[in-house]
Amino acid sequence: MLETSVATNPELPMSRTNLGLVLFELGEIDRAISESKLAIELGDLCGEAEANLGRCYLAQGDPARAREMFEAALQLSSPGEWAYDTAVEFGAKVD
Repeated sequence: MLETSVATNPELPMSRTNLGLVLFELGEIDRAISESKLAIELGDLCGEAEANLGRCYLAQGDPARAREMFEAALQLSSPGEWAYDTAVEFGAKVD
């Protein structure tokens, strides 16, 4: 269903962000990275794509890139929001 949304609205950043989140949960890390990067390029600045990229990079064993994305997510979001809370939770695993 999300892939249909992306195909119908390829320029809608939130669709790309949501697809990236689902792909991460399915263990499709490379595809999750691609979709999250596209979401950022398209202007999704709520921090969710950055937080998801952080999770992806952490899963790939790249803590430096993960930390960079978590820091970006913290700058773009507020406490209580998914992006912020995820960045805090997973960012603690980087340190």
